Amino acid sequence: MLARINRIKGLGLLFTDFTWSDNTPPFNEVNLIYGWNGSGKTSLTRLFDQIATGSSEPAEYELENTNGTKIRQGMALGLPIRVFNQDYIQNNVRILESQAKSISILLGEENKTLVSMIQSDELLLNGDPVDPAKPGLIYELNAIDENRQGKEQESATTFTAIAKTIGAAIIGELPLDS
Repeated sequence: MLARINRIKGLGLLFTDFTWSDNTPPFNEVNLIYGWNGSGKTSLTRLFDQIATGSSEPAEYELENTNGTKIRQGMALGLPIRVFNQDYIQNNVRILESQAKSISILLGEENKTLVSMIQSDELLLNGDPVDPAKPGLIYELNAIDENRQGKEQESATTFTAIAKTIGAAIIGELPLDS
């Protein structure tokens, strides 16, 4: 778990040369960062987002995990970081269109692959609403099931007819008592 930010250098106006104070408590498992406008929240969360996604960071930094291991720019963090900031909202919530992506289940960039796989599987199962030539596996299964039920009904009707014929033949051959 990430314990602290030992230093940040060259990140915006507020983090030109930041050093973690000894009296600042370490991070918890989940952290909420809030403050006045212009206090560096967005800059800090963008740095976390860049670290989490592995993109190139514009600043120098040194993080420290709870084991005391120091992580610097260019090194793999190996810890999950989830950032919910204004950039995340702009990428996932469309306020003017009254729409939102599935943010209730999508927290983190690596889950986009899973969501894409789910959408692909749903298309495979339910079919393509745009292309009637691709009805989907559920439709095909229902068609096969209906066909099976029809054949079972045919078999039952055929067996009933055969049983009636056998019964008539047996009854017709038996002598009648008067």
